Amino acid sequence: MKSFFFSQKGILLGLLCVVLISFLGWEFFWRESHSDQVFHEVRIDDQVFQLERADTDEERALGLGYRDSLCDTCGMLFQFPEPGMYPFWMKGMRFPLDIIWLDGNRVVFIVHAASPSSLELFTSPEPANAVLEVNAGSARNIERGDTLSFR
Repeated sequence: MKSFFFSQKGILLGLLCVVLISFLGWEFFWRESHSDQVFHEVRIDDQVFQLERADTDEERALGLGYRDSLCDTCGMLFQFPEPGMYPFWMKGMRFPLDIIWLDGNRVVFIVHAASPSSLELFTSPEPANAVLEVNAGSARNIERGDTLSFR
């Protein structure tokens, strides 16, 4: 009597599993390498930050909220389709942030050390097409008019 694994059904099932696992592995690799959640790098002073992007309305509304911390070299980039007056709040935040409004790579406004307990809506006085959030103190030497270098 033949073993199931060496029967025609067993061989076909094994090949199907190999093909399925290969496809799923390729799909995962392709998604990771072509994801909309592409990480960017930005240089602030002498530090390079890895940035997570928040591109959808849901991602923008959540932002960094409800996280316990952010690594020292991490941040979040909010890009918008066109320049505008985009308010930010600290709802759900558990740690303070530096919030930087950008027009391209030029700083148009910055809030240093926004408190997680703040109920204030922070808004740039000038239109911006992106906002960058990093740990409080990370942008201590950044001022309005400075340019940030993105990679």
